[in-house]
Amino acid sequence: YNLNVNIEPNEPLSFDIPFENMKAYIDSSYYVQYDANGGEGTMPLSVMACGKQQTLPANQFTKAGYTFTGWKLEGEGTPIPDEVAITDLADKGETITLVATWTLVPYKAEWSNGSHYSVTVERISSPHGGAATGKLNSGDTVYYGDELKITYIPDTGYSITSPGITSYTVPDDNIPSSTFKATASANKYYIVYNGNGATD
Repeated sequence: YNLNVNIEPNEPLSFDIPFENMKAYIDSSYYVQYDANGGEGTMPLSVMACGKQQTLPANQFTKAGYTFTGWKLEGEGTPIPDEVAITDLADKGETITLVATWTLVPYKAEWSNGSHYSVTVERISSPHGGAATGKLNSGDTVYYGDELKITYIPDTGYSITSPGITSYTVPDDNIPSSTFKATASANKYYIVYNGNGATD
């Protein structure tokens, strides 16, 4: 027989089990739902048998700029690894929530000065509270979503004739060293002679 049952959080479950064992199976199970905790994706509810060791399903959530580090029970801080074998995380009939945990991925901002100009980079804002704003050095750590301001400073006697990008949002990756580039050209000077009353 095939039984469809609606339980919290109102997701249908399908049991393909003999009818005579159906009630015993339901009565001896608990249910695990998954919280992406700011990530993206979906994971179906898990039906876990009480008193039996079972493996949690692999994480299917993603979060740009972060690495998945495991689960924690809602309201608790004890970490639970991905795809770990567990026994009786809850009592029979209970529904519990496993919350995804994430670690922020550090990226490098690298650049070099160009021909006859230098480059300065500032972090003007960040969605991550621990990232300080202000001037950066090449090789410093940046994070996904950081907003950077880029300034090109010409050498004496030169002007920036083709500026590169002046604002940049850090993507889910390291910043290539060729990202912040411009063109500087030598200034042109004109000399005007005054004959002081003389004629050609």
